[in-house]
Amino acid sequence: MKEFRLIRLSARDAFARGEQYGEQAAYEIRTCVETYKEHLSRMKGLDWKGAREEATKYLPLVTAALPNETDMLRGTARASGVDFEDVMVLNTRYEILHYPKEECTAYAVLRSAGREDKVFVGQNWDQRPIIEAHAIVLHIVMEDGMKIVGVTEAGQLLRNGMNSRGLGMVSNGLHSSRDSNAIGVPGNFMRMRALRSRSFEEMTEVVTAFHRSVSNNYLIASADDRALDIEGIPGTPMLLYPENGILTHANHILSRPELDSSKGKKFRGERLYELLRQYTGDITAKHIKECLADHKGYPDSVCSHMEEDETDMHRAWTTIASIIYNLSDLEVEVCRGVPCLGEYAKYSLMDL
Repeated sequence: MKEFRLIRLSARDAFARGEQYGEQAAYEIRTCVETYKEHLSRMKGLDWKGAREEATKYLPLVTAALPNETDMLRGTARASGVDFEDVMVLNTRYEILHYPKEECTAYAVLRSAGREDKVFVGQNWDQRPIIEAHAIVLHIVMEDGMKIVGVTEAGQLLRNGMNSRGLGMVSNGLHSSRDSNAIGVPGNFMRMRALRSRSFEEMTEVVTAFHRSVSNNYLIASADDRALDIEGIPGTPMLLYPENGILTHANHILSRPELDSSKGKKFRGERLYELLRQYTGDITAKHIKECLADHKGYPDSVCSHMEEDETDMHRAWTTIASIIYNLSDLEVEVCRGVPCLGEYAKYSLMDL
């Protein structure tokens, strides 16, 4: 079975946890830096010096608003042997690149829709094939004993995750006519802070309150049977709610379609809802896996594949990981690569 490497952090402060991160994932972090040096040059015409300058524009804001997350990244850079500015590029790559293409399909399933009285949240994480080699599973024990597990690119804060309070979050890209080059809180920083939340209300407040400059979608859920989708549009975060105990989202703005500027095809979120809806009242993790492996609309399907004639890994698109967070049992299942071909590795948050 192919699996992402598991990195464990448990030091008593953010900087020291970052050092643990950098020490354990030094190879993957350096690989990630080298990958983005080439990728930014090829896809955006931006050299690494320019990328570092772009990334450090966010530093005053994140240092003031999110010192815990910033300190963790300082420790990560120090221990991995790369510059802090390099790590800042990794954690602002969404804002710098903001791909005009679909990125991820997310879902939540509440108790009423399932067979076993459980709450699930998760996604197919779609990205460039070049990042699979440096993606990891990150497990963190905070100062207060809270545990967090999630999937990310090495050197980045979490892209999605779940904590020991039974709160989970996944996200996917959005494009709106309100996106700009202004400085807002980067999504990686926002997600990490949100995953430190102690309640559903706190997580909602974190995601909706922070100033942002580009759009992103956040689907959150809790073990106490709540789910909410937050379309993070600059100046106007909008809320979407489950129907029939199911909530899905892909890469198009649903609350205010007139603001949507995505160039991707609009069907994956709706398709995943249709697939899950047919099992309403009986949904299990097995059913979710079947739905996440769906190929309608191939290759731009829920289970996303590279175009058959595509040879450039910097332009191709595919599902990097398929993820199921079981918030009720505090377990996560992660499939490395496309779920139609791979197997899911299971991790128990409390036993890691």
